[in-house]
Amino acid sequence: MSIKTMAVEKAVRLLQAGGASFHIKTEDGEWGSPIKAKPKRNLKYPWGSLTRHFTPYIQNVKVGDVVSVPQGEFDLDSIRASLCGHLSDTWGNGSYMVNKTKTHLEVLRLA
Repeated sequence: MSIKTMAVEKAVRLLQAGGASFHIKTEDGEWGSPIKAKPKRNLKYPWGSLTRHFTPYIQNVKVGDVVSVPQGEFDLDSIRASLCGHLSDTWGNGSYMVNKTKTHLEVLRLA
């Protein structure tokens, strides 16, 4: 028995004792059972399309400025969720306010 196999078997015993699910595959063999991949979530819109929609409107906003982001082909709640995540990451939490109207979002930069 090689030292690699001994190390893998020791790891397998530790994983089993801890109740973990695992799958180890080496040239010497396989241990555990295959782990099922998580299903991919269905996106409402293609990845990045919401960001590409609102980026031109918020690109050069200064403190105190108000910009309007139109609805376009998206629903306002999806735009707002993506926009707030982007603004919190870019400008920081609490540095903006977003108001939803029937046809667009208004964004006020506070800091």
